[in-house]
Amino acid sequence: SWITPPDFQNRGLSTELRVRLGPTGEVLGTPVVVRSSGDPYWDDNVIRALMKASPLPAPPEPGDWPFLFSPEE
Repeated sequence: SWITPPDFQNRGLSTELRVRLGPTGEVLGTPVVVRSSGDPYWDDNVIRALMKASPLPAPPEPGDWPFLFSPEE
């Protein structure tokens, strides 16, 4: 699990990514930022956290999937 750094809590940041997942949930390639939070440090940390979490649960089918990251969720 990911622990949100205290500096980022209650700031209303969210980042939307497009992530390519393989059949067993592995992250393929680097996720693409679809909508930035406006804070490059936050966005970079979101991408790194997602890469470290690989493999994710297996998707219904491999391909590109949207992910929304927000410290409130």
